[in-house]
Amino acid sequence: MTGESEFKQAGPRSLGTVHGHLTGHPHIIPAGQEFTVKSILLPPMGEPGVTLVDGNSLLNGPLLALWCSGNGLGNHRGSAFLVAPGVAITALHVIEDYEEHEGLFVSDAELVAFGQQDGVALSWVIRNVVRPEGGDVAILLMDLHTALPDSFALHVFELGARLPRVGEHGTVLGIRTNLPDGKNAIDDSRHHLGKLEAATIASTGIVLDVWPEGRPLFPEPCYALGATAIGCMSGGPVFDARGLVVGMISRSTQSDDGYVTTVALLWQSLWMEIGPTWPPGFLANRFMLRSVMHPDEASFVERTESGLVYVDRPA
Repeated sequence: MTGESEFKQAGPRSLGTVHGHLTGHPHIIPAGQEFTVKSILLPPMGEPGVTLVDGNSLLNGPLLALWCSGNGLGNHRGSAFLVAPGVAITALHVIEDYEEHEGLFVSDAELVAFGQQDGVALSWVIRNVVRPEGGDVAILLMDLHTALPDSFALHVFELGARLPRVGEHGTVLGIRTNLPDGKNAIDDSRHHLGKLEAATIASTGIVLDVWPEGRPLFPEPCYALGATAIGCMSGGPVFDARGLVVGMISRSTQSDDGYVTTVALLWQSLWMEIGPTWPPGFLANRFMLRSVMHPDEASFVERTESGLVYVDRPA
């Protein structure tokens, strides 16, 4: 793929208009009520290229757009993705942009993540950001501010830890948004989301190089993927050829030969102890993301006295 990217339709509807309200308090699941969480894989995306994903796709549940209400404005700077109830991953540089430009955490600015699933506009308020040392991955701890219908199964992306091999296919996902009425998505009262058009973009490419111990100017484990990632896709999930999320979009550059996306692997995040707050009591207070992975998948990365070590073996 060279030069400008051409977008092709992947379904009858690629732009989804979301209507929803940000409730004043987190959604409460009554004691004894069943709460279902479903892990989903990315279906095969075909040959390398860029696609607008159908707005009704299952991918739109765990895929989130980040908005910050700083200075009375609603600014969309990046994407994020759910990996457990109330837990999402994004790029640290997106959070730092919100801190610099919207005064996040030092003013009344609030960071909100939202997506849609089964016709429901999911609105999450970020309560805390966990920052694994020495990388671009950030873990978001969030409360859901959307009333869920009965028998709702929350979708999350299934995590993987295997290092992709050069020549394999990989896919990046992200959200681009715009407001059709030209108004902000989040008003000063924080209780109304307004009308939003969200385009889910998928881009598939070939793994070009891998750096399990990092590289100059990028100290965390990462790899290069020949896939297109444009503005506001930073922080979105990156899937391997098996459909598992193994990394996050960190940065993308363009040359005469096309786009190259640097993918930050999630290994450090898998070992971080975090304290999810929603739903209360659903996850342990000292929760680690590797605990929601299949044991065989989690065993690709081991923690030693000298740090994390990748164990290469057949998948």
